[in-house]
Amino acid sequence: MILDKLSEIYPSLREAVEYIDSATPLTIHDFTGVRHGAMCGLRKDCNDAIPFIPLRTKIPNLFLTGQSINMHGFCGVTLTAVQTCEAILGKDYLINKI
Repeated sequence: MILDKLSEIYPSLREAVEYIDSATPLTIHDFTGVRHGAMCGLRKDCNDAIPFIPLRTKIPNLFLTGQSINMHGFCGVTLTAVQTCEAILGKDYLINKI
């Protein structure tokens, strides 16, 4: 475990840690199947039956955000981040904060 190795260097580190969280090693390739990833998002085709990846997943409390979710590219990152916040906090909360 990383904490064990770091504790060898910093002996008091373990007592300072209140919570440990971990993330998945999945990448954009795992979610989209794009061979080498995609800097500006997936290429969209208006003839596709599913033109975007949904924000909400079938797993409770797991939301997707970033490029290629609802909208591709750099604007998609910002807009889907706002949509994810709205899904978690509620639309009125976010509008009042903005």
